[in-house]
Amino acid sequence: MKNNFTSLITGIIIGAVLFGSLCVYADGEAMIKIYYNVKDIVINKVSKMPEEEKPFIYNGRTYVPLRYIAENLGYEVDWDYETSSVLIGETEKENSVYPGEKPNGIDYMNYQEGHTFNSFRYGYNTSIIKDNVGNEFDSYILMYIDDITTNDSAWNYLEFPLNEEYEYFKGVLGLTNEYKNTEDVVMVEIHIDEKLEKKYTFMSGSMPKEISIDVEGAKKIMFKMYTNGGSNAQIGLFDAYFTK
Repeated sequence: MKNNFTSLITGIIIGAVLFGSLCVYADGEAMIKIYYNVKDIVINKVSKMPEEEKPFIYNGRTYVPLRYIAENLGYEVDWDYETSSVLIGETEKENSVYPGEKPNGIDYMNYQEGHTFNSFRYGYNTSIIKDNVGNEFDSYILMYIDDITTNDSAWNYLEFPLNEEYEYFKGVLGLTNEYKNTEDVVMVEIHIDEKLEKKYTFMSGSMPKEISIDVEGAKKIMFKMYTNGGSNAQIGLFDAYFTK
């Protein structure tokens, strides 16, 4: 299968003479001409043309989204934030468990909030969410506080059961791109078995933080978010997972 994958990726970068083009800027400087005349992508005799992120031609070469091709060949694709690397197929995350992952993921055990307009959600291998510096993630935990809240109600927290089965919690913590201009100071606490383990502070312009929390022997973990109220705010635990 790996040889087939290598051959296909090599074959994707092919010469082409096509008509119709679009001029766009690359890297904020040079204007380049790309062609959107790729009619179809066929993998193992089956049409697999992407509905979004259409392939294009530039300088006689065809460019196709790497994730799309890899996943259609049965390979999982991941992003290593620390090394800025695309991971395809087997990775060192084999023993990782993601919130919302089916069928063997982990789901929350308790959610509390200071106001009904506050909310949370999490997803695995789903729609893309960006952090406040533009990095994209398709697995995340999101916690939101609405601008209708006051100081007393500008909080929520989310708990996951660990049952002494995990070693570490890892992820990237930061503001989401949608709410990167929040006017509030946002605090995030991580509690292990009711004990405060870590506390982080974010405001508009804060850089995301890569986190790693030792949870060996723990029964549960809690993520708590709070602000001084008065402004919308959303925190993302991006690419958040537990290791066994």
